[in-house]
Amino acid sequence: HWRSRQGKRLYGTSRVAAAWFTAQWFCKTRVVIAGRLNMSRSTTVCKKVLGTKTPCVSGNWLTSPATSPRVSMSKASVVIDPWTRITAACRRSRGDVAVAYVGQGASRLLPLRRGSRLVADASEAAVRSGQTDPRELLKYVRKGVEVFSQPRLHAKVYAFDGVAFVGSPNVSGRSAEYLVEVAAALQNSAAVGEARRFVRHVARSPLGEEFLEKL
Repeated sequence: HWRSRQGKRLYGTSRVAAAWFTAQWFCKTRVVIAGRLNMSRSTTVCKKVLGTKTPCVSGNWLTSPATSPRVSMSKASVVIDPWTRITAACRRSRGDVAVAYVGQGASRLLPLRRGSRLVADASEAAVRSGQTDPRELLKYVRKGVEVFSQPRLHAKVYAFDGVAFVGSPNVSGRSAEYLVEVAAALQNSAAVGEARRFVRHVARSPLGEEFLEKL
């Protein structure tokens, strides 16, 4: 077992393995992350996050595992309690972040710089349940961060210059202070590029200040 500096008991076998295989899958397949697969037809069809069905053809970012380029995992590590490293990376460069929920304390944990991109689930259901806090999203917009909503998003991808984190944490004080979190840190330039491309592909519904004030 692992223990963090906060004294949390971390179950190394399950958490570390989960982060490692998540990273392996993200770098090698690049497909399921965009939605469920419909295998009932002779050609693989991706239900893209936009809600439309598009064939997974070569040349599209949403390619099938058979045609997807492989990305080296030579520069990857598992990070227990990753918020210290994510916050530090966030301060150094503009980020591309796709994370399911942005809760209370998000702007402190993830101090995105002007020109960064943030995609989260800002649906009515997520806001009503308290998982996403529109006040935190509003802080980002006023700071010059591009904020987008993707209601079906479940990914947690944080991409910065030289490093990307793919793992379990949503952005909230609860994640940093209470929950046991883990992430794979990818420092391979190709993997970082793929992470940024993923965020750009799901950034489809921009959120403005006026809209967020009404949520």
